[in-house]
Amino acid sequence: MKLKYVADCRQKGIACSASLDSVSMTRYRCKACGNVTRFDVTVSKKTKSFYHFSIGGDLRIESEEVLEETVDEVSCRWCGHSKSIERIEGLE
Repeated sequence: MKLKYVADCRQKGIACSASLDSVSMTRYRCKACGNVTRFDVTVSKKTKSFYHFSIGGDLRIESEEVLEETVDEVSCRWCGHSKSIERIEGLE
């Protein structure tokens, strides 16, 4: 599965065409309210990217490799709990 983040780049004013190849299939469930669809996830990443600047100065990120990724916090968007979140592994 590949997730494109072109929309994120466009919002920031950056032209990019890269996609993420390694996507974690971890899902979450809030034990407090039963939510399985809406979460605020704070992630720290260390990446290596190939930046391609045009002559006009426009940036295009042509590839990105995630070297390290850590989920710092997950909280439920519905009830705000962060202590009642459980991870559900391996769902597609």
